[in-house]
Amino acid sequence: MTPATELSGLPVALAATLFISGCAGTVVTPTANETSQEIIPFETDGGEASYHLLLAEMALERDQFDAAAREYRMAAQLSDDAEVAQRAVTLSFGLGRNTEALASAQRWVELDPGNLEARRYLASIYLQNKELDLAVGELDTMLNLYSDVPEEAFLALTGMLLEQRDQAISMRAMDRLLAQYPDVPAAHYGMALMSMQVGDYDSAQRHVTTSEELRPDWPRAGLLHARILVARGDEEAGLERAANLARDATDPTLRLDYALLLANLNREGEARLELDLLLDEHPRMAGALRAAGLLEMRRGDLDAAQLHFTSLLATGRGTWEAFYYLGSIAEQRAQAGRAIRFYSQVRDGDLAITAQARAASLYESMGEIDRAVEHLTTFANETPKLDADLHTAAAELLARNNEVDRALEILNETLIRHPKNRGARFARAFLYEQMDQVDTSIAELRALLKDAPEDSIALNALGYTLVDRTDRYREGYRLIRKALELDPNNPAIIDSMGWAEYRRGDLEEAHRHLERAYGLVRDPEIAAHLGEVLYLKGQTDDALTIWQESLAENPGADVLLEVMQKFGP
Repeated sequence: MTPATELSGLPVALAATLFISGCAGTVVTPTANETSQEIIPFETDGGEASYHLLLAEMALERDQFDAAAREYRMAAQLSDDAEVAQRAVTLSFGLGRNTEALASAQRWVELDPGNLEARRYLASIYLQNKELDLAVGELDTMLNLYSDVPEEAFLALTGMLLEQRDQAISMRAMDRLLAQYPDVPAAHYGMALMSMQVGDYDSAQRHVTTSEELRPDWPRAGLLHARILVARGDEEAGLERAANLARDATDPTLRLDYALLLANLNREGEARLELDLLLDEHPRMAGALRAAGLLEMRRGDLDAAQLHFTSLLATGRGTWEAFYYLGSIAEQRAQAGRAIRFYSQVRDGDLAITAQARAASLYESMGEIDRAVEHLTTFANETPKLDADLHTAAAELLARNNEVDRALEILNETLIRHPKNRGARFARAFLYEQMDQVDTSIAELRALLKDAPEDSIALNALGYTLVDRTDRYREGYRLIRKALELDPNNPAIIDSMGWAEYRRGDLEEAHRHLERAYGLVRDPEIAAHLGEVLYLKGQTDDALTIWQESLAENPGADVLLEVMQKFGP
């Protein structure tokens, strides 16, 4: 599959918020050319800290994010105000500037040793840097600070570890903590939950069983055991266990978990009944309102879904999700303006980037390309932590509309501000390929692969480009094969392997891979590839059927129109 298709719409949302307040104290106002490196006399460290705060805010206004993070870090080092260090950490962490974030987090902890949020940031940075000993030390300190009840502390830490991108290092950290607290049921519960997340069900069941043995009367562990049984294929035993626990539960969250388990197993009628009963007793329970809204959206009852998400909005919890799904409902009703207004309110959280991309897509569908780009770039400028992702989305939108020069300009400027951002680098590589600068695209992809040799996306992107745009089929095939070994169920990589086999002349193997890919996701590019292979095998009617069905699902898809023009009657 074309690498750009695989990555489209999949930016990673950052998990920090930004708050910048005014500077205090008298400062020297710098000119546009002055930098923090100049020697300026200050009577106190506090005065110099205020100066660096001013420089940081000026750098933010100019989208100079490296400078902003650096100036905030310097302000934190000079100030005795923990709030300054907090601002420095929040900004730097949100922008992915871990060097600056680490120094500021250490300063924050120094100024406020008992602050759990400060230590949470510091532990997260150590985990991202793969400094396991330091991370475990911080986590252990947090356990002692968090609560006198070890169970509560371990549950909080488990949630934090599950948020980390690198689950392997998180599990190693939890394993180290577990060795220190082998008799704490919640420690084994946390390890079971993390093991389940990575698909190690044997480890998950072993640890949840230990947790139940240490604390037999803990329904939370029992419900996790039920989920593990379902995941291992013993659906009836798992549901029976979960139903018994939910029936006797005084904690409504256990009943919610049971309803979610039913929903995940497509037992929507039973799930809806459980949620209705739960909401009768707890009408403002945010999790139940969200789950009920999603169920109603799934069954197509947009009125009921809207009612639930409006109620969720009124609780003051899950605000970003409520706005997002209200926007989605409006979009399904072809109420573009209303949808855009809802999407524009999603200012933070995991859905922020997706929401703004949807809003821009609605402008794009109305032919308002400039307004779509303006929406994304304005939002990015107002939300620095999303700057790279949203400017990349703006460039991809322009590229889709053949405004390649503007797209390249945005990506180049984005990479000046965020030189290591992989999303922008991939986007630029795909844009070069679109501009027929294939050698430049390949060089960019090789650089990405050199930075992360086991990145299946980079392997697939380079392999597909070599197979599709050059005669270096053998090298491309090897790269795609390695990507498939790392991610064997990824339909984009399976499609690439099918296309590689086609380019190598093996139509049977190509058909097998492409049919499997299309069975996993009905993507128009996969349909184009599969149809082409079928056509060349002499199955012309089957090829035309697939193309026509995919075109009905994806009106105007260029990749389908081109292949149908090439082979169709």
